[in-house]
Amino acid sequence: MFDEAREAAGDGGELRYAELMMKVLAAVGLRPGDTELREALRLEHRAWDEARSLHPDTPRLLSTLREAGVATGLVSNAFDPPELMHEDLRIHGIAGLLDAAVFSSEVGVRKPHPAIYRRVLDRLAVAPERALFVGDRVREDIDGPAALGMSTCLAVYYRRDEDDHSRATFCAQSPLEILTFVGVSGTIAG
Repeated sequence: MFDEAREAAGDGGELRYAELMMKVLAAVGLRPGDTELREALRLEHRAWDEARSLHPDTPRLLSTLREAGVATGLVSNAFDPPELMHEDLRIHGIAGLLDAAVFSSEVGVRKPHPAIYRRVLDRLAVAPERALFVGDRVREDIDGPAALGMSTCLAVYYRRDEDDHSRATFCAQSPLEILTFVGVSGTIAG
């Protein structure tokens, strides 16, 4: 069922996870109500909490950018319900350090679809040519934003995408290196 749902979403479309889970549960004879389904999705999401990690320098990076007056946003491909994703930002202590956060589950399309980047740019009131998009995947985080005119930074401190790194405007070996790409100098907060 998962593969069929991904195929139905099409290229760039987001999986409708709650609908898929209702079909999976119905296939085994379970028919939860909306409240029960939301709670089941929450429990399943929370079961993965230990697998989610935040680079230890991320709060320092975001705090320093905020102090420098740089607007910050997050764009993530995540089919989990958006309220759970926003909750994750609060749990990790960075919700208050972001000016906007956009998840594919709330937009209905996945990176590299242009609509997801436009959503965060609109929320930040920033023109694409004045934005730097940072991410760890070439297709989603370099090619997609670059097609809209954004500068890009490939973050290689968590994982190394096998695609062509030279397509990125910058390449960051650590989160704090990103400060130099946006022209922020001075003391690192934290």
